[in-house]
Amino acid sequence: MRKQVKDIKYRDYSIKMERIRLILKALAHNEFIPQHVRQRAVMELAKIGIKTSRVRNRCIITSRSNGVLGIFKLARSKFHIIAGTGMLPVVRKSSW
Repeated sequence: MRKQVKDIKYRDYSIKMERIRLILKALAHNEFIPQHVRQRAVMELAKIGIKTSRVRNRCIITSRSNGVLGIFKLARSKFHIIAGTGMLPVVRKSSW
């Protein structure tokens, strides 16, 4: 449960910083504004860094980070159990 709370915080932070990063990138690449403003935007981008890459897909039941099926947000083991009981209406057991 603690990892899920931490993951939510990282996701919120990542969204916030992504907005700021996009604005700064637009300022840094805009040739119609003064050079000192563009340099300032580049400096701010360097300060931000890439610390927003901590976000991982996690299972919503077990908080497991490996083997998560992104569409369902479930780990493989939990997906197998839930799909086997028929609780996922889209999923069918296949046999050939």
